[in-house]
Amino acid sequence: MGYGDAAAGGRSRLVDALRWLPALAWATLIVVMSSQSSLPSLPFVFEGVDKLEHAGEYGVLALAILYGWRWPVAPRAYVVIAVALVFGASDELHQAFVPGRTADVLDLLADVCGATLCVAAHLYRVRRAAPVPTPRFGTSA
Repeated sequence: MGYGDAAAGGRSRLVDALRWLPALAWATLIVVMSSQSSLPSLPFVFEGVDKLEHAGEYGVLALAILYGWRWPVAPRAYVVIAVALVFGASDELHQAFVPGRTADVLDLLADVCGATLCVAAHLYRVRRAAPVPTPRFGTSA
């Protein structure tokens, strides 16, 4: 292995590490927002809008994690949902200690639903984009 090979390998590892920045940045934003005693409300507030916000936040987090893993298929997708569950649970626990905020199991459920929906949409997109093998008639196995 020559010097150029090592440099290319180092660059590849750097690029792989940089792919995790969106997930890290988004997770940091979630933690910062959870640390606020009050959040600005949307102009079109209706009952349950916070659950949609939670689902959207964690759907984006799941997609950012998938991006970090180079858009994996099914086996890692379950890990992404589990990460969203654990991160969401820790976020709700954290909110229990923030003045003016409370922990809510329904928020955690919305987090997991958002992550699951985005992971499922990604898997559907991957499967639709995969070429369908055409059967070959007249050939022996």
